[in-house]
Amino acid sequence: MDPVSNVSQLVAILRKQLAESQNKPNTSANVSPPPKSALTSGRLNIDELQRKTREKIGRLDPSDPKVQHKSIRIFLESVLTWQFGESLIEDPKFYGLLEDVQNAIESDPDVCQNLTNLIAKLR
Repeated sequence: MDPVSNVSQLVAILRKQLAESQNKPNTSANVSPPPKSALTSGRLNIDELQRKTREKIGRLDPSDPKVQHKSIRIFLESVLTWQFGESLIEDPKFYGLLEDVQNAIESDPDVCQNLTNLIAKLR
């Protein structure tokens, strides 16, 4: 499967998790939905998203023992803000959501390995 298809599948999973988390009261994952205009205006195309994410991940020190964790964080933040709009970063609950998604991914060895492989293709 090519990286674009992998990103599309991950976005679908993240959308589902975000929708489910918004239905649960009092969780750190409750994030206000972005305005509709944020979803459609000025959005990068998939190639630009990959380039931008690749640049951010490329700035990480490969000898850092937390490079994988940081790479996943950058990837998830990039995909979520690309999908739901940059204004998502301004929501005070966004980083709680990001932390919850990353913890869920890292707690599943198969999903974590698949994501790590996808990120390696971006380098």
